[in-house]
Amino acid sequence: MYKIMLIDDDVPMLKYLEQLVQWNSLELTICASTYSSLKALQLFGITNPDIVISDIGLPQINGLELAEKFREIKPEVRMIFLTCHEDFHYAKRAVQLGADEYLIKDELTSEQLEKSLRKSLQHIKNSRDNHELYSFRETIQINKDVLKQNFLDQILSGKNIENVIGYGKRLGIHWDFPDFIAGISFIDFSSLSEKYSLRDLPFIKYGILNIAEELAQNVEGMTPILDKEKNLYIILNFKYTISRNIYEEYNRYLVDLQKKVKEYFKINLSFLYIGNLVRTPDLGGEIFKLSESRYQAFYNSSTINQLRPNLRNEWNINSNELLNPLGRTLMKAYDNNDLPTISRTIEELDALSNEKCINPIQLKEHGERWINYMEVKSGSSIKNDGFAYFFKNSVKLNEVILLLKNRTVQLEGCIEDKTCDSRKKPKLQEIDQYIMAHLSDNISSADMANFLFLNSSYFSRYFKKLAGENFTDYIHRYKMKTAEKMLQEKEDSIENIASQLGYSDRTYFSKIFKKHTGYSPGEYKSRQTESIHS
Repeated sequence: MYKIMLIDDDVPMLKYLEQLVQWNSLELTICASTYSSLKALQLFGITNPDIVISDIGLPQINGLELAEKFREIKPEVRMIFLTCHEDFHYAKRAVQLGADEYLIKDELTSEQLEKSLRKSLQHIKNSRDNHELYSFRETIQINKDVLKQNFLDQILSGKNIENVIGYGKRLGIHWDFPDFIAGISFIDFSSLSEKYSLRDLPFIKYGILNIAEELAQNVEGMTPILDKEKNLYIILNFKYTISRNIYEEYNRYLVDLQKKVKEYFKINLSFLYIGNLVRTPDLGGEIFKLSESRYQAFYNSSTINQLRPNLRNEWNINSNELLNPLGRTLMKAYDNNDLPTISRTIEELDALSNEKCINPIQLKEHGERWINYMEVKSGSSIKNDGFAYFFKNSVKLNEVILLLKNRTVQLEGCIEDKTCDSRKKPKLQEIDQYIMAHLSDNISSADMANFLFLNSSYFSRYFKKLAGENFTDYIHRYKMKTAEKMLQEKEDSIENIASQLGYSDRTYFSKIFKKHTGYSPGEYKSRQTESIHS
Protein backbone atom coordinates (compact mmCIF):
# COMPACT_ATOMS: atom_id res chain seq x y z
CA MET A 1 0.00 0.00 0.00
CA TYR A 2 1.11 3.54 -0.77
CA LYS A 3 0.65 6.35 1.76
CA ILE A 4 -1.14 9.65 1.10
CA MET A 5 -1.44 12.88 3.12
CA LEU A 6 -4.36 15.36 2.80
CA ILE A 7 -3.97 19.08 3.63
CA ASP A 8 -6.68 21.76 3.46
CA ASP A 9 -7.53 24.60 5.86
CA ASP A 10 -11.21 24.20 4.93
CA VAL A 11 -12.22 21.35 7.28
CA PRO A 12 -15.44 20.41 5.38
CA MET A 13 -13.32 20.10 2.21
CA LEU A 14 -10.90 17.88 4.09
CA LYS A 15 -13.75 15.58 5.15
CA TYR A 16 -15.08 15.60 1.58
CA LEU A 17 -11.68 14.48 0.24
CA GLU A 18 -11.44 11.66 2.76
CA GLN A 19 -14.73 10.21 1.49
CA LEU A 20 -14.45 11.08 -2.22
CA VAL A 21 -12.71 7.89 -3.45
CA GLN A 22 -12.22 4.29 -2.38
CA TRP A 23 -8.62 4.59 -1.24
CA ASN A 24 -8.05 0.87 -0.69
CA SER A 25 -9.05 0.03 -4.26
CA LEU A 26 -6.25 2.34 -5.47
CA GLU A 27 -3.68 0.68 -3.17
CA LEU A 28 -3.66 3.85 -1.04
CA THR A 29 -4.09 4.53 2.65
CA ILE A 30 -4.49 7.95 4.31
CA CYS A 31 -1.53 8.25 6.67
CA ALA A 32 -2.29 11.84 7.76
CA SER A 33 -4.99 14.49 7.33
CA THR A 34 -4.68 18.07 8.64
CA TYR A 35 -5.94 21.64 8.20
CA SER A 36 -2.64 23.17 9.42
CA SER A 37 0.42 23.66 7.17
CA LEU A 38 2.69 23.72 10.23
CA LYS A 39 1.19 20.47 11.48
CA ALA A 40 1.51 19.01 7.98
CA LEU A 41 5.24 19.73 7.97
CA GLN A 42 5.60 17.91 11.28
CA LEU A 43 3.44 14.96 10.17
CA PHE A 44 5.28 14.63 6.87
CA GLY A 45 8.53 13.81 8.65
CA ILE A 46 6.75 11.29 10.86
CA THR A 47 4.52 9.48 8.32
CA ASN A 48 6.71 9.76 5.17
CA PRO A 49 3.85 9.81 2.59
CA ASP A 50 4.31 8.89 -1.07
CA ILE A 51 1.66 11.35 -2.31
CA VAL A 52 0.41 14.66 -0.89
CA ILE A 53 -2.84 16.40 -1.85
CA SER A 54 -2.65 20.02 -0.70
CA ASP A 55 -4.61 23.22 -1.03
CA ILE A 56 -2.44 26.00 -2.46
CA GLY A 57 -4.01 28.83 -0.43
CA LEU A 58 -2.98 27.69 3.02
CA PRO A 59 -2.31 30.22 5.79
CA GLN A 60 1.14 30.48 7.40
CA ILE A 61 2.91 28.36 4.74
CA ASN A 62 1.19 28.20 1.35
CA GLY A 63 0.96 24.99 -0.65
CA LEU A 64 3.80 25.82 -3.05
CA GLU A 65 6.23 26.64 -0.25
CA LEU A 66 5.11 23.55 1.64
CA ALA A 67 5.85 21.40 -1.41
CA GLU A 68 9.39 22.82 -1.56
CA LYS A 69 9.93 21.92 2.09
CA PHE A 70 8.54 18.40 1.55
CA ARG A 71 10.95 17.85 -1.35
CA GLU A 72 13.89 18.88 0.78
CA ILE A 73 12.93 15.94 3.03
CA LYS A 74 11.79 13.54 0.30
CA PRO A 75 12.61 14.64 -3.30
CA GLU A 76 10.51 11.89 -4.92
CA VAL A 77 7.22 12.77 -3.17
CA ARG A 78 4.31 13.29 -5.61
CA MET A 79 2.19 16.46 -5.28
CA ILE A 80 -1.42 17.14 -6.29
CA PHE A 81 -2.59 20.74 -5.78
CA LEU A 82 -6.09 22.05 -5.07
CA THR A 83 -7.22 25.65 -5.57
CA CYS A 84 -10.35 27.80 -5.72
CA HIS A 85 -9.12 29.67 -8.79
CA GLU A 86 -9.84 28.61 -12.35
CA ASP A 87 -8.18 31.43 -14.31
CA PHE A 88 -4.50 30.72 -13.62
CA HIS A 89 -3.51 29.48 -17.09
CA TYR A 90 0.21 30.13 -16.87
CA ALA A 91 0.45 29.52 -13.15
CA LYS A 92 -1.10 26.14 -13.76
CA ARG A 93 1.82 25.32 -16.06
CA ALA A 94 4.24 26.49 -13.39
CA VAL A 95 2.71 24.24 -10.78
CA GLN A 96 2.64 21.27 -13.13
CA LEU A 97 6.41 21.42 -13.47
CA GLY A 98 6.59 20.04 -9.95
CA ALA A 99 3.16 18.49 -9.49
CA ASP A 100 1.18 15.67 -11.06
CA GLU A 101 -2.04 17.66 -11.23
CA TYR A 102 -3.78 20.93 -10.48
CA LEU A 103 -7.47 20.57 -9.57
CA ILE A 104 -10.20 23.20 -9.18
CA LYS A 105 -12.08 22.61 -5.92
CA ASP A 106 -15.51 23.58 -7.21
CA GLU A 107 -15.14 21.21 -10.19
CA LEU A 108 -13.59 18.28 -8.33
CA THR A 109 -15.20 14.88 -8.90
CA SER A 110 -14.24 11.39 -7.76
CA GLU A 111 -13.35 10.53 -11.39
CA GLN A 112 -10.96 13.48 -11.66
CA LEU A 113 -9.29 12.69 -8.36
CA GLU A 114 -8.92 9.00 -9.21
CA LYS A 115 -7.35 9.87 -12.57
CA SER A 116 -4.85 12.17 -10.86
CA LEU A 117 -4.02 9.59 -8.20
CA ARG A 118 -3.42 6.90 -10.83
CA LYS A 119 -1.09 9.31 -12.61
CA SER A 120 0.88 9.86 -9.38
CA LEU A 121 1.04 6.16 -8.69
CA GLN A 122 2.34 5.48 -12.19
CA HIS A 123 5.11 8.04 -11.63
CA ILE A 124 6.06 6.27 -8.39
CA LYS A 125 6.15 2.85 -10.08
CA ASN A 126 8.18 4.17 -13.02
CA SER A 127 10.58 5.82 -10.63
CA ARG A 128 11.13 2.58 -8.76
CA ASP A 129 11.63 0.61 -12.01
CA ASN A 130 14.15 3.11 -13.43
CA HIS A 131 15.25 4.64 -10.18
CA GLU A 132 18.63 6.22 -10.87
CA LEU A 133 18.02 7.77 -14.34
CA TYR A 134 14.39 8.77 -13.74
CA SER A 135 15.03 10.15 -10.27
CA PHE A 136 18.01 12.25 -11.44
CA ARG A 137 16.14 13.82 -14.34
CA GLU A 138 13.05 14.53 -12.28
CA THR A 139 15.01 16.01 -9.37
CA ILE A 140 16.82 18.38 -11.75
CA GLN A 141 13.51 19.49 -13.30
CA ILE A 142 11.78 20.02 -9.96
CA ASN A 143 14.72 21.89 -8.46
CA LYS A 144 15.67 23.92 -11.54
CA ASP A 145 14.11 27.11 -10.17
CA VAL A 146 16.00 26.71 -6.89
CA LEU A 147 19.25 26.10 -8.77
CA LYS A 148 18.67 29.23 -10.86
CA GLN A 149 18.05 31.25 -7.69
CA ASN A 150 21.36 29.99 -6.31
CA PHE A 151 22.99 30.91 -9.62
CA LEU A 152 21.67 34.48 -9.33
CA ASP A 153 22.90 34.68 -5.72
CA GLN A 154 26.40 33.76 -6.89
CA ILE A 155 26.22 36.41 -9.64
CA LEU A 156 25.22 39.00 -7.01
CA SER A 157 28.20 38.04 -4.85
CA GLY A 158 30.52 39.13 -7.68
CA LYS A 159 32.98 36.31 -6.93
CA ASN A 160 34.39 33.99 -9.60
CA ILE A 161 31.93 35.42 -12.10
CA GLU A 162 33.35 33.55 -15.10
CA ASN A 163 33.07 30.20 -13.29
CA VAL A 164 29.51 31.01 -12.23
CA ILE A 165 28.53 31.82 -15.82
CA GLY A 166 30.04 28.49 -16.87
CA TYR A 167 27.88 26.76 -14.24
CA GLY A 168 24.83 28.57 -15.63
CA LYS A 169 25.18 26.73 -18.94
CA ARG A 170 24.28 23.51 -17.15
CA LEU A 171 20.97 25.20 -16.23
CA GLY A 172 20.31 26.34 -19.78
CA ILE A 173 21.57 29.91 -19.18
CA HIS A 174 23.99 30.70 -22.00
CA TRP A 175 25.68 34.03 -21.38
CA ASP A 176 28.40 33.83 -24.03
CA PHE A 177 28.92 37.55 -24.66
CA PRO A 178 30.47 40.33 -22.56
CA ASP A 179 27.58 42.83 -22.62
CA PHE A 180 24.33 42.85 -20.63
CA ILE A 181 21.17 44.87 -20.04
CA ALA A 182 19.56 44.13 -16.66
CA GLY A 183 16.17 45.12 -15.26
CA ILE A 184 13.78 44.27 -12.45
CA SER A 185 9.99 43.96 -12.51
CA PHE A 186 7.53 45.24 -9.91
CA ILE A 187 3.95 44.09 -9.44
CA ASP A 188 1.36 46.88 -9.10
CA PHE A 189 -0.16 45.76 -5.81
CA SER A 190 -3.13 48.11 -6.10
CA SER A 191 -4.27 46.22 -9.21
CA LEU A 192 -3.42 42.85 -7.65
CA SER A 193 -5.34 43.55 -4.42
CA GLU A 194 -8.59 44.16 -6.30
CA LYS A 195 -8.67 40.58 -7.62
CA TYR A 196 -6.37 38.44 -5.48
CA SER A 197 -5.33 37.88 -1.89
CA LEU A 198 -1.86 37.64 -0.36
CA ARG A 199 -2.13 33.86 -0.46
CA ASP A 200 -2.24 33.96 -4.26
CA LEU A 201 0.98 35.95 -4.62
CA PRO A 202 3.52 33.08 -4.87
CA PHE A 203 1.28 31.42 -7.43
CA ILE A 204 1.03 34.63 -9.48
CA LYS A 205 4.80 35.17 -9.37
CA TYR A 206 5.39 31.70 -10.81
CA GLY A 207 2.77 32.46 -13.46
CA ILE A 208 4.51 35.70 -14.46
CA LEU A 209 7.83 33.83 -14.65
CA ASN A 210 6.26 31.33 -17.06
CA ILE A 211 4.95 34.10 -19.30
CA ALA A 212 8.37 35.77 -19.22
CA GLU A 213 10.14 32.51 -20.11
CA GLU A 214 7.75 31.82 -22.97
CA LEU A 215 8.29 35.29 -24.45
CA ALA A 216 12.06 34.99 -23.94
CA GLN A 217 12.19 32.11 -26.38
CA ASN A 218 11.75 34.67 -29.17
CA VAL A 219 14.61 36.95 -28.00
CA GLU A 220 18.16 35.68 -28.29
CA GLY A 221 20.03 35.94 -24.98
CA MET A 222 17.00 36.93 -22.85
CA THR A 223 16.87 35.36 -19.36
CA PRO A 224 14.03 35.92 -16.87
CA ILE A 225 15.13 34.73 -13.42
CA LEU A 226 13.75 34.85 -9.87
CA ASP A 227 15.79 35.58 -6.77
CA LYS A 228 15.05 33.87 -3.45
CA GLU A 229 12.43 36.50 -2.59
CA LYS A 230 10.74 35.73 -5.96
CA ASN A 231 11.63 39.13 -7.44
CA LEU A 232 11.77 38.79 -11.22
CA TYR A 233 14.88 40.07 -13.02
CA ILE A 234 15.05 40.40 -16.81
CA ILE A 235 18.64 40.01 -18.08
CA LEU A 236 19.67 40.25 -21.72
CA ASN A 237 23.12 39.01 -22.79
CA PHE A 238 24.20 40.06 -26.27
CA LYS A 239 27.01 40.75 -28.69
CA TYR A 240 27.03 44.39 -29.71
CA THR A 241 26.44 44.99 -33.42
CA ILE A 242 25.47 48.13 -35.31
CA SER A 243 22.54 46.40 -36.99
CA ARG A 244 20.81 45.32 -33.75
CA ASN A 245 18.90 47.98 -31.82
CA ILE A 246 19.31 46.28 -28.48
CA TYR A 247 17.43 48.81 -26.32
CA GLU A 248 14.43 48.82 -28.63
CA GLU A 249 14.40 45.01 -28.55
CA TYR A 250 14.63 44.97 -24.74
CA ASN A 251 11.83 47.52 -24.33
CA ARG A 252 9.60 45.67 -26.78
CA TYR A 253 10.02 42.51 -24.71
CA LEU A 254 9.01 44.38 -21.53
CA VAL A 255 5.92 45.81 -23.22
CA ASP A 256 4.92 42.35 -24.47
CA LEU A 257 5.36 40.95 -20.95
CA GLN A 258 3.18 43.73 -19.51
CA LYS A 259 0.43 43.00 -22.04
CA LYS A 260 0.45 39.25 -21.43
CA VAL A 261 0.38 39.60 -17.64
CA LYS A 262 -2.46 42.12 -17.92
CA GLU A 263 -4.36 39.78 -20.22
CA TYR A 264 -4.06 36.68 -18.04
CA PHE A 265 -3.93 38.04 -14.51
CA LYS A 266 -5.55 41.50 -14.86
CA ILE A 267 -2.64 43.08 -12.98
CA ASN A 268 -0.06 45.70 -13.99
CA LEU A 269 3.73 45.46 -14.05
CA SER A 270 6.39 48.17 -14.08
CA PHE A 271 10.09 47.85 -14.83
CA LEU A 272 13.32 49.57 -13.87
CA TYR A 273 16.38 48.81 -15.99
CA ILE A 274 19.98 49.94 -16.25
CA GLY A 275 20.28 52.41 -19.12
CA ASN A 276 23.92 51.71 -19.98
CA LEU A 277 25.59 48.52 -21.10
CA VAL A 278 26.88 46.36 -18.26
CA ARG A 279 30.10 44.37 -18.59
CA THR A 280 30.41 40.88 -17.15
CA PRO A 281 32.57 41.76 -14.07
CA ASP A 282 30.09 44.49 -13.04
CA LEU A 283 26.91 42.49 -13.51
CA GLY A 284 26.35 41.48 -9.86
CA GLY A 285 26.80 45.00 -8.51
CA GLU A 286 24.51 46.54 -11.12
CA ILE A 287 21.74 43.99 -10.46
CA PHE A 288 22.01 44.75 -6.74
CA LYS A 289 21.53 48.46 -7.49
CA LEU A 290 18.21 47.70 -9.19
CA SER A 291 16.71 46.15 -6.06
CA GLU A 292 18.04 48.98 -3.88
CA SER A 293 16.58 51.64 -6.23
CA ARG A 294 12.97 50.46 -6.28
CA TYR A 295 11.60 53.98 -5.62
CA GLN A 296 13.41 55.55 -8.59
CA ALA A 297 10.19 55.89 -10.61
CA PHE A 298 7.83 56.58 -7.69
CA TYR A 299 6.64 59.86 -9.25
CA ASN A 300 6.97 58.79 -12.87
CA SER A 301 3.75 57.74 -14.61
CA SER A 302 5.73 55.67 -17.11
CA THR A 303 5.83 51.94 -16.32
CA ILE A 304 9.22 51.34 -17.97
CA ASN A 305 12.04 53.48 -16.60
CA GLN A 306 15.83 53.69 -16.72
CA LEU A 307 17.87 53.72 -13.53
CA ARG A 308 19.22 57.20 -12.70
CA PRO A 309 21.94 57.88 -10.09
CA ASN A 310 21.38 60.01 -6.98
CA LEU A 311 17.64 60.52 -7.53
CA ARG A 312 17.09 60.23 -3.77
CA ASN A 313 18.62 63.71 -3.41
CA GLU A 314 15.60 65.17 -5.20
CA TRP A 315 13.17 64.01 -2.51
CA ASN A 316 11.90 66.61 -0.05
CA ILE A 317 13.88 66.50 3.20
CA ASN A 318 10.96 68.12 5.08
CA SER A 319 8.48 65.36 4.20
CA ASN A 320 7.43 64.77 7.81
CA GLU A 321 6.51 68.44 8.27
CA LEU A 322 4.33 68.28 5.15
CA LEU A 323 2.66 64.99 6.08
CA ASN A 324 1.85 65.60 9.75
CA PRO A 325 -0.95 68.18 9.12
CA LEU A 326 -2.62 65.87 6.59
CA GLY A 327 -2.45 63.01 9.07
CA ARG A 328 -4.14 65.09 11.76
CA THR A 329 -6.90 66.11 9.35
CA LEU A 330 -7.43 62.52 8.24
CA MET A 331 -7.64 61.06 11.74
CA LYS A 332 -9.92 63.86 12.97
CA ALA A 333 -12.22 63.22 10.00
CA TYR A 334 -12.31 59.54 10.86
CA ASP A 335 -13.14 60.30 14.51
CA ASN A 336 -16.03 62.51 13.30
CA ASN A 337 -17.31 59.98 10.78
CA ASP A 338 -16.62 62.59 8.08
CA LEU A 339 -16.22 60.39 5.00
CA PRO A 340 -16.07 63.21 2.40
CA THR A 341 -13.15 64.81 4.25
CA ILE A 342 -11.32 61.47 4.39
CA SER A 343 -11.66 61.10 0.63
CA ARG A 344 -10.69 64.73 -0.02
CA THR A 345 -7.62 64.48 2.24
CA ILE A 346 -6.30 61.45 0.36
CA GLU A 347 -6.72 63.39 -2.89
CA GLU A 348 -4.78 66.28 -1.32
CA LEU A 349 -2.08 63.83 -0.28
CA ASP A 350 -1.77 62.69 -3.91
CA ALA A 351 -1.45 66.27 -5.20
CA LEU A 352 0.96 67.37 -2.43
CA SER A 353 3.20 64.35 -2.91
CA ASN A 354 3.51 65.04 -6.62
CA GLU A 355 4.10 68.75 -6.12
CA LYS A 356 6.66 68.51 -3.30
CA CYS A 357 8.30 65.20 -4.24
CA ILE A 358 7.75 63.76 -0.77
CA ASN A 359 10.12 61.01 0.34
CA PRO A 360 8.35 57.73 -0.62
CA ILE A 361 9.59 55.86 2.44
CA GLN A 362 8.30 58.52 4.83
CA LEU A 363 5.03 58.78 2.90
CA LYS A 364 4.40 55.06 3.32
CA GLU A 365 5.38 55.12 6.99
CA HIS A 366 2.81 57.85 7.64
CA GLY A 367 0.19 56.01 5.58
CA GLU A 368 0.68 52.84 7.61
CA ARG A 369 0.26 54.79 10.86
CA TRP A 370 -2.94 56.43 9.61
CA ILE A 371 -4.49 53.11 8.61
CA ASN A 372 -3.40 51.48 11.89
CA TYR A 373 -5.09 54.33 13.75
CA MET A 374 -8.35 53.82 11.83
CA GLU A 375 -8.26 50.06 12.39
CA VAL A 376 -7.79 50.48 16.13
CA LYS A 377 -10.45 53.22 16.43
CA SER A 378 -12.99 51.26 14.42
CA GLY A 379 -12.39 48.08 16.39
CA SER A 380 -12.10 46.49 12.98
CA SER A 381 -11.53 42.78 12.76
CA ILE A 382 -10.56 43.08 9.12
CA LYS A 383 -7.01 44.11 9.93
CA ASN A 384 -5.12 42.06 7.40
CA ASP A 385 -1.61 41.08 6.45
CA GLY A 386 -2.53 41.49 2.77
CA PHE A 387 -2.90 45.27 2.90
CA ALA A 388 0.22 45.65 5.05
CA TYR A 389 2.32 43.60 2.63
CA PHE A 390 0.93 45.25 -0.52
CA PHE A 391 1.38 48.74 0.93
CA LYS A 392 4.92 48.05 2.15
CA ASN A 393 6.00 46.72 -1.25
CA SER A 394 4.34 49.32 -3.48
CA VAL A 395 6.80 51.33 -5.58
CA LYS A 396 4.58 53.94 -7.30
CA LEU A 397 2.60 56.87 -5.90
CA ASN A 398 -0.57 55.85 -7.73
CA GLU A 399 -0.30 52.41 -6.05
CA VAL A 400 0.02 53.97 -2.58
CA ILE A 401 -2.94 56.31 -3.12
CA LEU A 402 -5.22 53.61 -4.52
CA LEU A 403 -4.35 51.18 -1.72
CA LEU A 404 -5.13 53.90 0.85
CA LYS A 405 -8.45 54.66 -0.84
CA ASN A 406 -9.46 50.99 -0.99
CA ARG A 407 -8.49 50.34 2.62
CA THR A 408 -10.48 53.34 3.89
CA VAL A 409 -13.49 52.10 1.88
CA GLN A 410 -13.16 48.77 3.70
CA LEU A 411 -12.97 50.53 7.05
CA GLU A 412 -15.91 52.82 6.28
CA GLY A 413 -18.18 49.81 6.84
CA CYS A 414 -17.05 49.92 10.47
CA ILE A 415 -17.21 53.67 10.94
CA GLU A 416 -20.78 53.67 12.23
CA ASP A 417 -20.41 50.41 14.10
CA LYS A 418 -17.31 50.52 16.28
CA THR A 419 -17.75 46.87 17.29
CA CYS A 420 -17.25 44.94 14.07
CA ASP A 421 -17.49 41.17 14.48
CA SER A 422 -14.30 39.75 15.90
CA ARG A 423 -14.10 36.90 13.41
CA LYS A 424 -13.65 38.74 10.12
CA LYS A 425 -17.36 39.03 9.26
CA PRO A 426 -17.99 42.11 7.10
CA LYS A 427 -21.33 43.93 7.21
CA LEU A 428 -23.70 44.16 4.26
CA GLN A 429 -23.12 47.93 4.31
CA GLU A 430 -19.43 47.35 3.61
CA ILE A 431 -20.26 44.98 0.73
CA ASP A 432 -22.86 47.40 -0.69
CA GLN A 433 -20.26 50.19 -0.67
CA TYR A 434 -17.92 48.07 -2.78
CA ILE A 435 -20.69 47.17 -5.23
CA MET A 436 -21.67 50.84 -5.56
CA ALA A 437 -18.04 51.80 -6.23
CA HIS A 438 -17.79 49.11 -8.94
CA LEU A 439 -21.27 49.25 -10.50
CA SER A 440 -19.93 49.10 -14.05
CA ASP A 441 -17.83 46.00 -13.31
CA ASN A 442 -18.87 42.38 -13.51
CA ILE A 443 -18.16 41.60 -9.84
CA SER A 444 -17.80 37.94 -8.86
CA SER A 445 -17.92 36.34 -5.43
CA ALA A 446 -14.15 35.76 -5.71
CA ASP A 447 -13.58 39.48 -6.40
CA MET A 448 -15.56 40.43 -3.29
CA ALA A 449 -13.79 37.84 -1.14
CA ASN A 450 -10.38 39.00 -2.30
CA PHE A 451 -11.24 42.64 -1.61
CA LEU A 452 -12.22 41.67 1.94
CA PHE A 453 -9.13 39.43 2.26
CA LEU A 454 -11.29 36.39 2.98
CA ASN A 455 -11.15 32.79 1.78
CA SER A 456 -13.41 32.50 -1.29
CA SER A 457 -15.25 29.39 -0.10
CA TYR A 458 -15.70 30.86 3.39
CA PHE A 459 -17.08 34.12 1.97
CA SER A 460 -19.64 32.27 -0.18
CA ARG A 461 -20.93 30.30 2.78
CA TYR A 462 -20.88 33.31 5.12
CA PHE A 463 -22.61 35.61 2.64
CA LYS A 464 -25.49 33.20 2.04
CA LYS A 465 -26.03 32.98 5.78
CA LEU A 466 -25.80 36.76 6.13
CA ALA A 467 -28.06 37.76 3.23
CA GLY A 468 -30.23 34.69 2.78
CA GLU A 469 -29.18 34.29 -0.87
CA ASN A 470 -26.01 33.68 -2.83
CA PHE A 471 -23.79 36.57 -3.87
CA THR A 472 -24.68 36.41 -7.57
CA ASP A 473 -28.42 36.71 -6.90
CA TYR A 474 -27.79 39.49 -4.40
CA ILE A 475 -25.71 41.57 -6.77
CA HIS A 476 -28.28 41.16 -9.57
CA ARG A 477 -31.03 42.30 -7.21
CA TYR A 478 -28.91 45.23 -6.02
CA LYS A 479 -28.19 46.33 -9.58
CA MET A 480 -31.82 45.93 -10.65
CA LYS A 481 -32.94 48.27 -7.85
CA THR A 482 -30.36 50.76 -9.11
CA ALA A 483 -31.62 50.21 -12.66
CA GLU A 484 -35.17 51.07 -11.56
CA LYS A 485 -33.98 54.39 -10.14
CA MET A 486 -31.98 55.13 -13.27
CA LEU A 487 -34.96 54.40 -15.53
CA GLN A 488 -37.08 56.71 -13.40
CA GLU A 489 -34.61 59.57 -13.16
CA LYS A 490 -32.47 59.49 -16.32
CA GLU A 491 -33.12 59.93 -20.02
CA ASP A 492 -30.38 57.45 -20.91
CA SER A 493 -31.06 54.61 -23.33
CA ILE A 494 -31.55 51.13 -21.95
CA GLU A 495 -28.23 50.10 -23.59
CA ASN A 496 -26.36 52.85 -21.70
CA ILE A 497 -27.98 51.97 -18.39
CA ALA A 498 -27.14 48.30 -18.90
CA SER A 499 -23.52 49.21 -19.68
CA GLN A 500 -23.24 51.47 -16.61
CA LEU A 501 -24.35 48.53 -14.48
CA GLY A 502 -21.83 46.09 -15.96
CA TYR A 503 -24.10 44.31 -18.45
CA SER A 504 -22.58 44.34 -21.95
CA ASP A 505 -25.52 42.39 -23.42
CA ARG A 506 -28.83 44.27 -23.43
CA THR A 507 -30.81 41.04 -23.90
CA TYR A 508 -29.28 39.50 -20.79
CA PHE A 509 -29.84 42.72 -18.84
CA SER A 510 -33.51 42.77 -19.90
CA LYS A 511 -33.92 39.14 -18.86
CA ILE A 512 -32.52 39.79 -15.38
CA PHE A 513 -34.55 43.00 -15.03
CA LYS A 514 -37.81 41.25 -15.94
CA LYS A 515 -37.03 38.40 -13.53
CA HIS A 516 -36.76 40.90 -10.64
CA THR A 517 -39.48 43.40 -11.56
CA GLY A 518 -41.92 41.49 -13.73
CA TYR A 519 -41.43 43.97 -16.58
CA SER A 520 -38.91 44.48 -19.35
CA PRO A 521 -36.88 47.73 -19.04
CA GLY A 522 -38.90 49.23 -21.90
CA GLU A 523 -42.23 48.32 -20.27
CA TYR A 524 -41.04 49.65 -16.92
CA LYS A 525 -39.96 52.96 -18.45
CA SER A 526 -43.29 53.33 -20.27
CA ARG A 527 -45.24 52.66 -17.07
CA GLN A 528 -43.23 55.32 -15.24
CA THR A 529 -43.89 57.83 -18.00
CA GLU A 530 -47.61 57.05 -17.96
CA SER A 531 -47.82 57.44 -14.17
CA ILE A 532 -46.16 60.88 -14.37
CA HIS A 533 -48.63 62.12 -16.99
CA SER A 534 -51.75 60.58 -15.44
